[in-house]
Amino acid sequence: SISGRAFCIANEIFTTEKTFVKSLQVIKEVYADPMENIISYDDSFMTKISWKTIFQNFPAILKLHEKILGDMEEVLKKD
Repeated sequence: SISGRAFCIANEIFTTEKTFVKSLQVIKEVYADPMENIISYDDSFMTKISWKTIFQNFPAILKLHEKILGDMEEVLKKD
């Protein structure tokens, strides 16, 4: 049926988004936050400026995708 097929497609998109959000959370917890806590402006590994260049938009991206995932969960619960 079309509705069954549409649900399968929606579920696949939801599963992909859920996996993506988990990946973003791992990047934040394992890389972004620890690196931010240990770097200094004169560190030869990475400067604060470099960190900001790489991660400046990361919090907004994570928040957006967490919102998308939450919205998708609400829609899928209704069906």
